[in-house]
Amino acid sequence: MGLEAELMTTNEAAELWGITTRRVQVLCESGKVVGAVRMGRTWIIPKGTTGVAAKEESAEPITTSVNSKTYVVFDIETTGFSAAKDKITEIGAAKIVGGKIVETLGELINPQTGIPRHITEITGITNEMVKGKESITGVLPRFLEFCKGSTLVAHNAKFDISFIRHNALSQGLEFNYETVDTLSLARELLPHLANHKLQTVANELGIDLLNAHRATDDATATAKIFLKFVEMQSS
Repeated sequence: MGLEAELMTTNEAAELWGITTRRVQVLCESGKVVGAVRMGRTWIIPKGTTGVAAKEESAEPITTSVNSKTYVVFDIETTGFSAAKDKITEIGAAKIVGGKIVETLGELINPQTGIPRHITEITGITNEMVKGKESITGVLPRFLEFCKGSTLVAHNAKFDISFIRHNALSQGLEFNYETVDTLSLARELLPHLANHKLQTVANELGIDLLNAHRATDDATATAKIFLKFVEMQSS
C-alpha cells in the first residue's frame, strides 16, 4: 500500500470527523491525534485514526458560537519563558460578549524577584513599576473570576496557558477552560505571511498595536484579531 493511501490531510480529517480544520490542527498540536506529523503548514494523519478524541474535544464552530458564548482574550508578560521557574509581571484581558469587546482588565504584578534587564527592554516593565503591586497570589483569583464561564483566547496560547495553569495549581485554584489559539488561526487563514507574530498579524489586518509587549494592549489587539478571523471564517 502506497504512503498516500495510508495518510490523510488536515482537510480530509476535518471532513471525516465533522469538525473544523482549525480544530484538527489544535488536536494534532496538543498530541490528541496520535501519529500526526507536520508537513509544511498542514498535518498528515494516519487514516486508521478514528477521530473519537476529536469529536469529544470539538467545540461549536467559532463562527456560530461567537454571538452566543463569552470569550476572554488574554495576554501575560513574564520574567522569562519557563512557567515553572519564571514569574508573571502583568496580566491583561479583554472580554467579548455578543461578538463585541465589552470589558478589559489589566494588572501589573509583583514577581517577588528581579526583572532581568533584557526582559525590561522588551516589555518596558521595570522593577520600580511592580514595586508595591500585589503578587500573583492576589491577582490570579480576580483574573479567574473575570474568566468564569468563558472560553479563553490567546496568541500562542500554549505559553500563556502554561503560566496560568502552573500558578493556579500552585494556589489550589481550579483551571479548566476551553481555549482558542489565534496563532493557529493566523497560520490557517494567513498562510502567505512570513511569520505570524502578533505585530505581523495586526499589521496585516490593519489593527493598531501601539504598545506591543504590554499585556492589556496585546490582549485588546488579539481580541480584535480574533473577531476579524471570525469574519474571515464566516465569509
